[in-house]
Amino acid sequence: MRAGAVMLLTCLAMWPGPAEARRGDRLQTGKGVLMLGGRLAVDIDHINPDQGESQSGAELDFSPIFGGFPIRNLLLFGGLSVKKGFGDLHENDPTTFGFRFGLQYLFNYGSIVVPYLGFAFGPSFLIPEQGDTGTALSVAFPAGILISLNEHVAVNVGTEVDLTVGVTDPKATVVHVPMGYVGINAYF
Repeated sequence: MRAGAVMLLTCLAMWPGPAEARRGDRLQTGKGVLMLGGRLAVDIDHINPDQGESQSGAELDFSPIFGGFPIRNLLLFGGLSVKKGFGDLHENDPTTFGFRFGLQYLFNYGSIVVPYLGFAFGPSFLIPEQGDTGTALSVAFPAGILISLNEHVAVNVGTEVDLTVGVTDPKATVVHVPMGYVGINAYF
């Protein structure tokens, strides 16, 4: 009888617990938590130059970010962005490197799915294969969801409208309408 009781207690101790614990853990987004992440996106571009005709194309975007939570659910972050166009439209286009700073509010109320909205801005540098580097200012509005794998790791799925205005020649306004992005974030 005693062996049966020990076996029962052992099985209960190994039981996963409530349904919430089996589905994933609440994501850590409290004051003082740091975040390291990155994303990969494919953007569809529409370019409206000051003079000339509009054009469209596609672009690959890799963006690592680092940030922290000064208060619960409010992420302040900084990051890099590397964009490279492909296809016939972007055959001779420069690679774009950028820095961005921003904030995101995470609607984290204990679910494993955490929606967020944000704002970011920063300079971009267009680096052609030959010629002078161009400079632009970018403003972005990210929105998406984080899917918590555990309390320290989440998959980031979202989209972002990005407006880039050239401040050196050639001057142009670029509106990025991404198909979406996917990334992974770590919270520690």
